[in-house]
Amino acid sequence: MKLSNLLAVAGLLHSAVSDSDHSACQSISPGPVSDFQLPDFLPAASPFPDQVATETIRNTLALYSFALDGRNWETLSRVFAPNARANYTEQYGTHYGVQNITKLISEAISVFKGTHHRYATQHIVICSPTSAVSVTYLDASHFLTPVVAPDTADISQVLFLTGRYEDTWTKLDDGSWKILNRNFVFQGPAIGPDDSLPPSRESV
Repeated sequence: MKLSNLLAVAGLLHSAVSDSDHSACQSISPGPVSDFQLPDFLPAASPFPDQVATETIRNTLALYSFALDGRNWETLSRVFAPNARANYTEQYGTHYGVQNITKLISEAISVFKGTHHRYATQHIVICSPTSAVSVTYLDASHFLTPVVAPDTADISQVLFLTGRYEDTWTKLDDGSWKILNRNFVFQGPAIGPDDSLPPSRESV
């Protein structure tokens, strides 16, 4: 086959993959999606079933919790793409780029003596060979006093948050999967001291 024909075929294949990137899943970016709409955006089965990709995404989400609770901020570069966007509600605003996102998270978490982030209900959809979406329910405890097990802390010294992460993923050239767009959505009131969250603000 002539080179020109090969290039034409390659172009068609690239076009098909690009089209599938856009059509295989409904976009949840920039979002967030409402509670009512959320089930309609998530197919029961992945258009491109890939168990390795699914487990890689699940493990990368686990790294995020480990990074926050361990204050290992450099690990966040393994979670977010260099050009990622993250919306952490009006309290913390929308931030662009992994460095700015890391700065936001480190400053917000460092005011607490300790934290414990844990996941519950989760749905991961592989939309194409290089794109995916996931929604993950979150419960997080934020401790205002030093964490020394098995000591008992007054409940007034703990801030509890519940919500979900709506993430859009991209597969990088090195084979890793990273978050390209994130929305954090509260799914209930914050429970704890009134002065443990910053005042509401539209942007940072």
